[in-house]
Amino acid sequence: MARVQKKQSQNNKAYRNRKKSKAASSIRASQRKKRKQGQGQGQGQGQGQGQGQGHNNVKPGKAKDVIPGYAAAEQKARRDQQNKPTKEYQDFLDKEEKHKAEGKPFTDHPPPADMGPATSTLAPHDVTKPCTHCDAAARKNKKSREQKYKERIQDSKKSKDSEKNYFMDHTENLGNDNSVTYQKLHPNGAASGTQATLIGGPQRQGAHAASHLSPPGAYQNLQAHGQARAHSFANRFGGSGDDPRNFVTTSQNPTNVSAKGRHDGMSTYEILQQQHLDANENSGKVFKANTTFLYPGSVKEGTSASPPTSIQMTFYQLKDGNKANDVYSNRDYIFNVKLHNVPGYTQHKSSK
Repeated sequence: MARVQKKQSQNNKAYRNRKKSKAASSIRASQRKKRKQGQGQGQGQGQGQGQGQGHNNVKPGKAKDVIPGYAAAEQKARRDQQNKPTKEYQDFLDKEEKHKAEGKPFTDHPPPADMGPATSTLAPHDVTKPCTHCDAAARKNKKSREQKYKERIQDSKKSKDSEKNYFMDHTENLGNDNSVTYQKLHPNGAASGTQATLIGGPQRQGAHAASHLSPPGAYQNLQAHGQARAHSFANRFGGSGDDPRNFVTTSQNPTNVSAKGRHDGMSTYEILQQQHLDANENSGKVFKANTTFLYPGSVKEGTSASPPTSIQMTFYQLKDGNKANDVYSNRDYIFNVKLHNVPGYTQHKSSK
């Protein structure tokens, strides 16, 4: 019986609380309604008084502060101006629209650079892949760059300094009794190779290939054609980054860098050289690292310009440690390899 009475008491209390809450909500709603009505009357009076005093008492200022929506329209106009296509891209869009209206297929590639917004119905342009439009632009740019590059090389003949005259052999002292000889260019500007003398231990860091270098056979867009500007004497040993005698055009894979699953690129043998040098630190042992580029006969005669067909890399230790005694009987070969070069070819998968 006591439980029943307690339950009824609780129910009565909950009912009274709900009733109070409902009444309070009704009062608050009535107050909000009155406040809203009062604001509407105040705005009407303020507008009536402000008409004779000038634009609702708004201080004079810029148009975007007075005219509703002016700022948004101004931003839209600015965006439209920024996204406006250039003449070349607009011509491309007009041509595409004309073909579409006539029901003709349209296969032209859009301009390769940032010519405007991607409003074309064609797939987004991938500049890393060769296409007709890009190849034409690349050939045009290539001709200009190659011309400048050839002029620079030919002008070097005027100098009697072997460092500046690329048609002379030049020996550079790398410190710690290390040195490298950059062999003279062929008459057409193709690199011959390098000969280096290295003492066991850490080597001086060189430089990456400069962007202005354009060895024979190089495309404007190296990446798109699977090419590389390959060092003859690697930058990990102190090789130059801007001497034309130190660079040739090779395939990126597998000639310059070994393809996946393979170990036949120049970088593989450069790493092998590095391992031998590091393992013989403070030993006083003398090593020779030679690279020779092999071309068709027409290149050596200066009648054509093309990349090397193959690359000969040798690395050996002089048994008696005498730099001057570089004869076959005094050589302890670590490797002597010939790498095949096909510029413009990229091997993505290893072949078994």
